[in-house]
Amino acid sequence: MAFSSLSTFHNAQTFPYEREWGSYVGATGTYLGSFNFTKIAFFTDSQNNLYVNGNTPPLGYSASYYNQFVNGGGNPVIFGQENLYSAKFSPTGQMLKGSYDGITNDFERTLGIDNSDNKYTLKIIPGQVSNLATSGVWLTQNTNISNNSTSILTKYDANNNVVWTTYIPNHANNSYLNLRFDDNQNVYLLSHTQSNIIGLGTAGTLQENFVNYFAMGFQQSNSYLVKLNASGQKVLGTFSVAGIKD
Repeated sequence: MAFSSLSTFHNAQTFPYEREWGSYVGATGTYLGSFNFTKIAFFTDSQNNLYVNGNTPPLGYSASYYNQFVNGGGNPVIFGQENLYSAKFSPTGQMLKGSYDGITNDFERTLGIDNSDNKYTLKIIPGQVSNLATSGVWLTQNTNISNNSTSILTKYDANNNVVWTTYIPNHANNSYLNLRFDDNQNVYLLSHTQSNIIGLGTAGTLQENFVNYFAMGFQQSNSYLVKLNASGQKVLGTFSVAGIKD
């Protein structure tokens, strides 16, 4: 099991911190965080509920052992495969929900919560799946043609109703995806791609067009940053040099 500890910082001249509570999270081997998504291991909502993301690898135990850590209507383990795992805790440390969220090529993962308690999730689906986007959003068609997968970003309101869903490009062949928010519910999506994304770059931004280049004999990626408004429409987009993750 992974161990989580919540701390409150006070005056460094007296006590550096005061521990409020601590809890193990998930089954044996659960890793808090993700190699595919940086800085989304922990986030909170306006009620100070704590959301935890992690991965649980198969370690030879039975399915019933792993399913002990499902709580509050969460999904059971997909046995025999590494599962994404998530949990929700109250401000005082009670576990409100524990759930397995799928495997590496077929999952739904919460990526963040804005200051209005809207929740944003990434869903990866094997194969080409059409008609998932809502009207007027950034990408209404799937762009992941070459790797035969479907990636969508969905915004849910505080009552878990879908606000909008947009396809997003080329995530399944990449190693990271980050979201950030501002006070107006604008969404900043940072990822990278090894192929051009038609219509991503906005005139006058840092790098309007994809740059195709090789290093040490390998195709290299471009990072990209896209700003979406509160309705999921693209405000601006730019490519950038590879390796920008936050």
